[in-house]
Amino acid sequence: MIVGGGASGVLAALHVRAAGVDSFAVIEPGALGHGVAFGTVEPAHLLNVRAHAMSAYGDDPEHFAHWIAPTGASNKDFVQRVSYGAYLTEQAESAVTDVFATTADSLQPDDEGVDIMCADGRHLRAEHVALATGHGHNRTYESVLSASPRFHPDPFADVDIPSTDDVLILGTGLTAVDMVVLLAARSHRGRITMVSRRGLLPLPHKDVPPLPPIDPPTAETLGPLVREIREFAAHCGADWRAAVDALRPHTNTVWAKLSLADQRRFLRSFLRFWEAHRHRMPEVSADIMSQMREKDQLRVVAVRHPSFVIADEFIELRGGSVPVRFAQVVNCTGAATPAVQDPFSLPSRLVEEGIAERDPLGLGLVVRQNGMLSGQERITAIGSLRRGRLFWETIAIPEIRKQAARFAARVA
Repeated sequence: MIVGGGASGVLAALHVRAAGVDSFAVIEPGALGHGVAFGTVEPAHLLNVRAHAMSAYGDDPEHFAHWIAPTGASNKDFVQRVSYGAYLTEQAESAVTDVFATTADSLQPDDEGVDIMCADGRHLRAEHVALATGHGHNRTYESVLSASPRFHPDPFADVDIPSTDDVLILGTGLTAVDMVVLLAARSHRGRITMVSRRGLLPLPHKDVPPLPPIDPPTAETLGPLVREIREFAAHCGADWRAAVDALRPHTNTVWAKLSLADQRRFLRSFLRFWEAHRHRMPEVSADIMSQMREKDQLRVVAVRHPSFVIADEFIELRGGSVPVRFAQVVNCTGAATPAVQDPFSLPSRLVEEGIAERDPLGLGLVVRQNGMLSGQERITAIGSLRRGRLFWETIAIPEIRKQAARFAARVA
């Protein structure tokens, strides 16, 4: 049984089918392949990586690029996310025959399998479960701002913002970039302010030749590791983007060698700088934002400790040099909220029931190298739920499809 039908769940289903398993099903209330990342219908929302990296199949790396080619897109393009959602849905339709249109409320494993209790009252049974529920609901600022109709907690909902309103976007990462680009596509005329603790934007992609495979960094503590990576990027003879990409195959090994204290220090002091370099925005998005900043329509500011005043006609941001009032506020602090931080999610319930253990970093669940939950032989986490002490790179398609293939080989 595969719990979750977003990208992680679909990739698990495709590989289970390819491994020759005929008897399996997916629990998913929505359209297969959509989820948070690819459920958008907005043409302005683009993939943040090129098409050639997005194949659902590791043994056919150009599969998605060939699928999208009839539209005129090349394998180096950043295509619309709605197109990738359609690709995953089409692949799922050819592989998945049984879908339960509900959600799983509880998993009860025993020596021979797992009992699954669903929200619609259904009771299911499986020998193995792939837990692929994806990210949790981002509830940042809800307790403070939800009383105002001018606050939009979900940036991927159909956010209706009058074109002349001044807008505050909470966050400066890729989700916030998506919102700015969407407003630009809608010919928004009001001023837009992006705010975060550091005020760092993702850096733009650039088409640079890749480096040949490299040896992993040797440092096993954070300070020397940061210096080693900086030294490598400065002297590798290529653009820094190629250096960051060359490190990716080694990221999880390097991450797992760090002490818990160093991992926490990374999250506290280095995370946003790393993400700005690692998770880059398409050039076209960077161009749009640059033009808006040149026209003084877009500002990016750093506010370490924001606070808000809610009135009928505005929401006022405080904590910067001067208070600023906005007609609309959109929460874009990140769609990638760990599910274990969402108290209403299935992973959180598994922790409460003692079936799973929350990773000490608060990012995912405690898993073994094969992705199985600690102390369990029948439940395997796929995707973002693995992030924690052992895994850092676990939320992108190339890593998820590897996890799906290994899960499929084990249960076949």
